[in-house]
Amino acid sequence: PVRAEAHHERWLMENESSTGFGATVDAVENDWIRLGKLVGLRPERSQNWVIGVVRRLASLETGQRNVGIEVLSSKPVTVTLKATKPRHSGYTIDGVDAVDVVLPISALYLAASGEDKSGVSLILDSAEYAPGRHFELSARSRSYSIALGSVIEKGDDWLRTSFEVLKKK
Repeated sequence: PVRAEAHHERWLMENESSTGFGATVDAVENDWIRLGKLVGLRPERSQNWVIGVVRRLASLETGQRNVGIEVLSSKPVTVTLKATKPRHSGYTIDGVDAVDVVLPISALYLAASGEDKSGVSLILDSAEYAPGRHFELSARSRSYSIALGSVIEKGDDWLRTSFEVLKKK
């Protein structure tokens, strides 16, 4: 199988705290950076990836930009979601509703932290979200039946949502 390499860059962080990072980057090479962009970071002295959101952007006269990133989670967990109640499209191919073919969705589970009052949450592709939508969540050989809750935050193509565990499997 062919594996697509994720786009990655090395940034020199100018400041770092438990809640965020600050860096100066080249504006031309990093023209993809926008407010609200979701980023994964792995600090040099850590084996763990952190998930953050670009909260501050400032252009400098040198052709560079100051970037401020808020850390949403220092220990995100990759999970798989599979819709348990597929939506019916009304269109069939050879008598099979094409929507009945349910493909798994990758998402990120964020544990509750002391500063974050929203509790546990999921980050997923915004196209997959509907309030109350049911999924089977699988992670670390465990499985749960869940229902999506309200949107906590939206980005350009992602959103963060609360969820309720309906049943442990």
